[in-house]
Amino acid sequence: MTNSEEVHLRSREKSSGSSGFGASSNGESSSKLNTKDKMKRVPGGGRPRNRKVVIGGLLVLALLAWMFLFNGSSTPMHSVGWLDENVYLRFGLNKEVYAVVLDAGSTGTRVLAFAFHQSVHDNNLKLKDELFHEVKPGLSSYSDDPQAGADSVKQLLSRAKIFIPQEHWAKTPVSLKATAGLRLLPKAKADAILEAVSNVIKSIGFHATEDSVGIMDGVDEGIFSWFTVNFLLDRIGGPVSKTVAALDLGGGSTQITVASSPGTIEFLPSEDIQNISLFHQQVPLYTHSYLGLGLQAVRKAVLSANQTNPESTVLESVCVNPVVSREWTYGGVTYTMKGVQTGKFEKVQYNGFARKEAVADWDECYKVIVKIIEEKGVIKPKDLNRQIVVISYFFERAAEAGLVDPLEGGKLTLQHYLDAGKLACRTVNADLPLACLDLTFMGAILHNGYGLAKSTPLLVLKKLHGHELSWALGAAYHILQNGG
Repeated sequence: MTNSEEVHLRSREKSSGSSGFGASSNGESSSKLNTKDKMKRVPGGGRPRNRKVVIGGLLVLALLAWMFLFNGSSTPMHSVGWLDENVYLRFGLNKEVYAVVLDAGSTGTRVLAFAFHQSVHDNNLKLKDELFHEVKPGLSSYSDDPQAGADSVKQLLSRAKIFIPQEHWAKTPVSLKATAGLRLLPKAKADAILEAVSNVIKSIGFHATEDSVGIMDGVDEGIFSWFTVNFLLDRIGGPVSKTVAALDLGGGSTQITVASSPGTIEFLPSEDIQNISLFHQQVPLYTHSYLGLGLQAVRKAVLSANQTNPESTVLESVCVNPVVSREWTYGGVTYTMKGVQTGKFEKVQYNGFARKEAVADWDECYKVIVKIIEEKGVIKPKDLNRQIVVISYFFERAAEAGLVDPLEGGKLTLQHYLDAGKLACRTVNADLPLACLDLTFMGAILHNGYGLAKSTPLLVLKKLHGHELSWALGAAYHILQNGG
C-alpha cells in the first residue's frame, strides 16, 4: 500500500506514534476467455462463429451482473458478502486475516477475535466473523495477585485459539489494552499485572510484540469506539456530515467523540482535536475522555460524597433507598452501602393493602451528581446536532430498566433516562439498589454535562449486525492496517 493510501487515525505533533486505518476502494478484476475452438463455417456462408460460446458468455455476464446487484443490495459495505466469499477469496483476490484484541476494563476482561477478508489489491478489510467472551472481575481486582489476573487472560485466549485456524496463529496479531481500571491503580501494582499478562500473551502462540500489552490512552479509546460505530453503520468513506457521534460509558471513564464542523471547531480546546486522514478524507475529530466519570467511578464518588471518615467502608447516600444495606465491591475493596432517611415516602401495594415506604430523594441525588460532573469540567460541544449513538453502560442500564430491547437496543430520548431515574428512586427495589443512582447519572451527564436537550434522540445499542460495539474492532482494524 502506498503512502497516499495509508490512513492515520491520529496525527498529533506531540504524539510519539500514530494509529490509523487503511483506505478502502473497490477491488477490480478482469478475466479473458481465450478460445481456440475450431471455427465452423455457417451453412450458407457468412462469418464463422460459435453461437454456444456467445450465448454462454452472455449468460455469464448476466449472472455476474446479478451477483453484483445482489451482493451490493443485501450486504453492508463493511461485511463480507457472497462475491467476497465465493469469487474474490477463491481466485486469490482476497485473503483471510485475523486479529485478537483483549479489552481489559474495570469490571471485566473481554476477548474479541475478528476474522476479516483483506483485499490483496489495496489492503481494504471487510469483517467476516467475530468471537466475543468475557470474564469477571477486571484485571484491576487482581492488584494483590497478578498471576491470577494473567490466568484469566489465558482462559480467554484459549477460546480465541479455537476460533482461529491453527495455521493462522503465528500470523495473527494479539493486543491487550487496559482502560480506566488499571489507570486508577498505583503504577507499581498496574505494572505487575501487565508484566504477568505479557508473559502469558508472549507464550500463547499468537504474534506478540513488545507493544502488545499496555494501558490504552483515553483518546485512542474514544476514537476507536467512534470508528467501530461508524464502520458498522457504513458511514465511513462518505460525507463527514453523515457520521454519527459516539458516546461510550465505561466503568472508570467515559468518552465522547464526534466529527467537528467548520464554525464550531474553534470553540473547542485544541488539545481535544485529532486531525485524522480517513479513506482519503481529512476528518477533524473532537474527542475527550473523562477519567473518573465512568459508571463505577461515579458510584464511588456519589456514595462517598458525605463520608467524613475516608477509611470507612460504610457508605451512605441519598441516591440509595433507605431500606437498602448491601455489599458493593469496587477497586478490590468491599463496601457496605446504605440509604439514608430523606423524608420522602411513596405508597406501595402489598397483598392488596397500601402502605407508605421511605424512598430515595431524586432531587437531592441529582444535585450530588451534577456537582461531581461540574467538578470534572465537562465540555458542551456544539457538534452534537447529529445522530448520537450511546453504548456500553448506556445500553446495559437502559435494557435493565426495560427502556430498550435487551438484544436489539432501540431509540430513546434523553428524557427517558431522567424519567427512569425518577421512577427508580421512588421504587423500593432491593434487587437493583443502584438503579436510582445509575440512571440519574446518565441523564445528568447527557444534559448537564454534554448540554443535550432533554428531547434529544439517542440510538442505544450493544451490537450492530451481530458485532459488539466497542473500541476493540477499531483497534483490530488499525493493527491489521498499520501493524501497531
